[in-house]
Amino acid sequence: MISPEQFRNKHLVIVGLKGAGKTNFIKWLLRYYPRHLIFDVLREHKGFNRYLPTHRQRGEELNQEFNLLLNKVVIPKREKLDVFGVDEANRIFPNREKMPAAGLDLIDFSRHWSMCIAFIARRLAQLHTDVVETANYVVAFKQTGFNDLRRLASLMEGLDDVMREKISFQEHNFILFDGNSFSIEKVPKMD
Repeated sequence: MISPEQFRNKHLVIVGLKGAGKTNFIKWLLRYYPRHLIFDVLREHKGFNRYLPTHRQRGEELNQEFNLLLNKVVIPKREKLDVFGVDEANRIFPNREKMPAAGLDLIDFSRHWSMCIAFIARRLAQLHTDVVETANYVVAFKQTGFNDLRRLASLMEGLDDVMREKISFQEHNFILFDGNSFSIEKVPKMD
């Protein structure tokens, strides 16, 4: 059984197709950690402490807005935040593109912060390699794309088969991978 405590001060990558359960997972985590902030591109996290960017599409304007939030709010208040979440993280940290300066700062410096950083996206293959490879945990809800399954297999041999055979939309279960081993979990019921 998973516990929010195991994600304290860790980097998470949370991926899953629409309706797979990733929003329920992050809401479960945020309810446990009331000192949080989420960069809410799709405006899905009503009732939580969130920043609603003006620019929603991938590009320089969104990167500038993220960089401003990071430097004006997240970095100065890092000791007061338990969780910083980046929804639609692939729009800020797209795979096969140069990592924005704010992304490098977040990955490089946050390992010294006492805060959980959660990168949330629909598809694992769309997230920058540095984001995925520096994560302490990958929380993988249902993935069906060839490149997403191949990326899972690159993390650990056989994870693609586990995804195909044991993870389903109906059960809202997921693979929890910690860099060495994995387990199949479900988001606990919220009180």
